[in-house]
Amino acid sequence: MTALVPGQGASATQAAALDPKQRMQIFNMLQQGAIATEIIDFVSNESYDADNGIRQYGVVTFNGGKVHVAGFTGNQTEVWSGDQQNIAMAVSAQGNTLEGPKVVSDALAAFATTDIGPVAPASAAGGDRRCNGNGIQQTAQAAFIAVSRADQPPFAATMGRDPSHNDPDTPWLFISVIEGRGGSNPLLELRKQYDAWRSENLPVCNECDLAPIPVPRGGIPRPLSRIALGLVSRLGLGATAGTVCLTSVLMVAVVIIIFRRRMLKRTHQDLPRNGNDGSKNKRATQ
Repeated sequence: MTALVPGQGASATQAAALDPKQRMQIFNMLQQGAIATEIIDFVSNESYDADNGIRQYGVVTFNGGKVHVAGFTGNQTEVWSGDQQNIAMAVSAQGNTLEGPKVVSDALAAFATTDIGPVAPASAAGGDRRCNGNGIQQTAQAAFIAVSRADQPPFAATMGRDPSHNDPDTPWLFISVIEGRGGSNPLLELRKQYDAWRSENLPVCNECDLAPIPVPRGGIPRPLSRIALGLVSRLGLGATAGTVCLTSVLMVAVVIIIFRRRMLKRTHQDLPRNGNDGSKNKRATQ
């Protein structure tokens, strides 16, 4: 599950973190103003969760003018798994069942640069190993991006479950792409849809037209699989998470004021004063 609490922080629960108890505990603690390390220490403690070995979390918070970042990867998660943080950029990157550590490290490194995005490097490094095989390197089966403005209410969603556009809690920007297993790489469609959204909702920014680095294209799109997964996305993937390869790396970031983020600063440099600033949950690719 991914949670966004504008003005407070963002979180991602992964691996076998399917128990609503853990998901909602983090969401509630974010709303109560707890900092990232406090949240992680609490939910990863064995006295709170006897199954902490199969969990994975990433949390970024903004409290008292300071950024706090923390992550947790249980020792029973599927290899390769791990998490890394960059407090200066207010970002945590984590993933499990990956091709290797470069999926996380390359994504985190790319997030701090100004010339490429963080999702493509994770895919280029192999992404989710469950998606690769039989001559197809799909790297992920689902991907999304969500951005909430500062004036929006808290938002939480299960991976792969799209909120209604009529829901007042839906983030300012929310794009979700799910492909059939063995189909196209959803990151390509995510980039396409984001570029279209940006051209309609943000001022022209020539510096932001960055050429994506090459990523595996996956296999041949399967219409029936896409239709089926489209239905599943409306119902939620929680019950089927064990049978699908979700996004390869889920990155969670908080930027309380968008202009503090170098990449976003360039994208929004001419943004009118219409309240389009807020906290950000960066891309997902787990």
